[in-house]
Amino acid sequence: MEEPENLIPRGKMVDILYEMALLDAIDNSYPKVLEENDLKVMEYLFDKYGIDSLQFVSSDLYYASVPAEYQKIYEAVEERLTKKRDSISQIIKQGRPQASDSLPEEEDYD
Repeated sequence: MEEPENLIPRGKMVDILYEMALLDAIDNSYPKVLEENDLKVMEYLFDKYGIDSLQFVSSDLYYASVPAEYQKIYEAVEERLTKKRDSISQIIKQGRPQASDSLPEEEDYD
């Protein structure tokens, strides 16, 4: 496939796909959040990144036609998602009491 004239640069494509994955996860877990805030994922992303649906689709098709490049994009997205998940997990762990903190001290009944 020929490279489109208005190809979205690889880094920007990673950003778009990363945010798309996050927003999709929110939509699947908390669908009312996006609805209550009247957020339409693709419209939001197109506006934020200054692209349109045709540019996104043609860029996605082009990258898909170059498997090594497409793989790099999705590996970068996966790496960012993993880092985000790990940082959130760390925050959650810090907010929870440790098992030893939540149990009363043992008394000696000898």
